Amino acid sequence: MAIVEPTSSSPKDDLSRPFSGRTLARQRAVEVLYSADLRGKGIPEAVETWLTNARGNLEQHRPANESESVRRVRAREQLDALDSYQYARTIAVGVDEHLQTIDELISSFANGWTIERMPRVDVAILRVGAWELLYNDEVPAPVAISEAGKLAAELSTADSSRFINGVLNGVAAGA
Repeated sequence: MAIVEPTSSSPKDDLSRPFSGRTLARQRAVEVLYSADLRGKGIPEAVETWLTNARGNLEQHRPANESESVRRVRAREQLDALDSYQYARTIAVGVDEHLQTIDELISSFANGWTIERMPRVDVAILRVGAWELLYNDEVPAPVAISEAGKLAAELSTADSSRFINGVLNGVAAGA
């Protein structure tokens, strides 16, 4: 599922957007973490692959009268200007830097579930939510937990949403 982020910043556009920039960034971070896990890649490699693919997609949609080198530079500039890509990259890199701590906390509040037994998408969502709870003071705990629950409901199952909310409430209380 591809989601296109609007580049306009008018207030009217903001009201019509189905996702906030941070919501979209969380979803993109989940996609990157899920991809890394599924393919057995390291998170930094998955981030670079994701950014390379995003730049390539933007290059293809640049005006045909631009040279290849100009399209490449402008696509990179356009991608760098999209806040959701910046925040998604920050989340993924942050998860990678603190992966052991995050996974230990998730495991300690997962009530009998190991990381290995959990659905991979749920693990990615939990990692994003836990990173926000532990390492991003700008995001209030209820927002991080709610956003993770919404992602689980959208990308996984209703049971996953309840499970993720429970685990992240434990992480928040223990942090």
